[in-house]
Amino acid sequence: MWQWIKNKPQIDFHVDTINCLQDSATLIINRNSKYKNLFISGTDGFLQQDSFTYKFFKAGKYKFSLESNNFCQDSLVVDIVRDTDKPVLSSKDDTLNCLRRLTPLAGQTNDPGAVLNWKDPSGNRYQQKDLTVDYGGDFIFSAVSKNGCADSILIKVTVDTIAPKLNIATDTLNCLHPDFIVKHNGDSSSIIFDWTGPGGFNSKETFPSISRSGNYKLKISAANFCESIIDFAVTEDFNRPQLSGRDDVLNCLLDSIKLFANAVNHDGTLEWKLNNNYFSDVLNPFVKNPGDYLLIAHNRNGCKDSLILKIIADRDKPDLTVLGDTLDCAVKNITLTALSSKDSLNYLWSGPAPSTPLKKMSAFHQEEFTKSRLRIQEDALLNWIMQSCRTPLYQGLF
Repeated sequence: MWQWIKNKPQIDFHVDTINCLQDSATLIINRNSKYKNLFISGTDGFLQQDSFTYKFFKAGKYKFSLESNNFCQDSLVVDIVRDTDKPVLSSKDDTLNCLRRLTPLAGQTNDPGAVLNWKDPSGNRYQQKDLTVDYGGDFIFSAVSKNGCADSILIKVTVDTIAPKLNIATDTLNCLHPDFIVKHNGDSSSIIFDWTGPGGFNSKETFPSISRSGNYKLKISAANFCESIIDFAVTEDFNRPQLSGRDDVLNCLLDSIKLFANAVNHDGTLEWKLNNNYFSDVLNPFVKNPGDYLLIAHNRNGCKDSLILKIIADRDKPDLTVLGDTLDCAVKNITLTALSSKDSLNYLWSGPAPSTPLKKMSAFHQEEFTKSRLRIQEDALLNWIMQSCRTPLYQGLF
């Protein structure tokens, strides 16, 4: 009696992959596998090293045909895999500034099993996912997957801790410029301004207006959060010229006078005006006409002072009346009286100049007196009067 025994061949094997560590996949057959013959489709892409070991250099599907001792056959497909995918890395550049003195560099990869490494600009290596640094430079982030494939990326860390700089241009407050706009040069497009000064002055403007002298402080903040403080002083010059003078009078003795004026704390120009018309730039000009003379003194700082001098004309002649009288043998002396409607007059008396009988009167002739009354009683005059009594020719001369 015949008995049909149909036992298919059996094979037990282990195969690895083609990857970045090796350029071939090794297939090792378990020596306890039950088969007699093994055939692999194709003639290239693999190499048989011995009865149980095969090297595959190309990835793909290979058909294994098996035959057992009873001539039974079977087949299977073996997939040779190429695993040369590199890990995908990501990170980002960063910047250190005055606010962030430390920055964490975070490395990312799509392979959770990869070994991660950092290399700093000095060549130091750190096997970790994230790296916190306080200095700048080129950092290399790398990863090695289990297949031996690796990749790296460059991370740049820049250092921006430069404080902003500006040059302040100040001015002097004076009568020409009682306030001014603060000027400065430099790139101020990304700067935040904070001005403080005397009298509670505070401004956030880029170009503020200042109208008070004193010490000011400017704090500027840049986009990198760095700050600078600039101290500056604003001076003032409001020194005004000081004019003084006195009025004066034109009269019959003075047909022109020198205007009396004095200027102190003066470093600029002078301007005299009469009836709003300019006529001189000297301090003490001569004038012939009465009027209100305006003197304006300008200093270089724009400050000024003014003064008005009143010049009047007193050229009216005094009205004068003299009452005469008669000397005779009975009236030995008389008083001459001058009458005028004006006060404070100076009088000049002069008498006759008779011939021989008046020689003793020479001291009296044209002698000046400051009185309006003149009493004639000198001895010489009495002698003359006696002679006059004898000579009626002079009677009534006075």
